[in-house]
Amino acid sequence: MKCIYCGSDMQLGGIVTQGVSAMWFPQENLQKPHFFKIVFEGGISVGKNDYLWGQTLLTDAYYCKKCKKVIGIFDA
Repeated sequence: MKCIYCGSDMQLGGIVTQGVSAMWFPQENLQKPHFFKIVFEGGISVGKNDYLWGQTLLTDAYYCKKCKKVIGIFDA
């Protein structure tokens, strides 16, 4: 895959979270005042959760070494 920012080749990999699920939230939920960010609402779990090990795996993540960006297409 080519980087959409600089056009360089990107390396295919994945993202692993430890201890919490990876969640997607609407932009308006992320712009709440700091006090209300303790509890986010309206999130969608992303990736494959392994509750036994406390990990979430997000495959199909591409990394650009040149501009240090990660771009991914993740299943919800």
